[in-house]
Amino acid sequence: NNIQIKAKTLFATHYHELIELAELLPDAFNLNSVVEEHDGEIIFLRKIKKGGANKSYGINVAKMAGMPSYVISRANELLLEFLNDKDKTNPKLIDSIKQIDIFNNNDILLEELKNIDLENITPIEAINKLNSIKNKIS
Repeated sequence: NNIQIKAKTLFATHYHELIELAELLPDAFNLNSVVEEHDGEIIFLRKIKKGGANKSYGINVAKMAGMPSYVISRANELLLEFLNDKDKTNPKLIDSIKQIDIFNNNDILLEELKNIDLENITPIEAINKLNSIKNKIS
């Protein structure tokens, strides 16, 4: 242990264990971004305050970064499962988690678009199909 060498900064998006670590280490402290929420959307106010965050915004940030809608939907499903499951070590819950490819070119919506038979679709069917895809994106 060399007491002269100290890490200057450790940045993490939402590691709640680091909040506890700051209580154990004399030179460690937590800062977090001030966030406002409106109708399920978040706004980073570009202000920093002392202390750790009390909530994770990882899914919100992924959505803001343009992750595919099916990835965001799956993340929300998993979050709800974890929040509703009292026993976080439940093997049934852990086995139900399936990793999906974030950068898969076979996006579900693209497959749906590819499967439209443009030669045989009526105008009303086309409008309904577009509306269905639009609703899945939002």
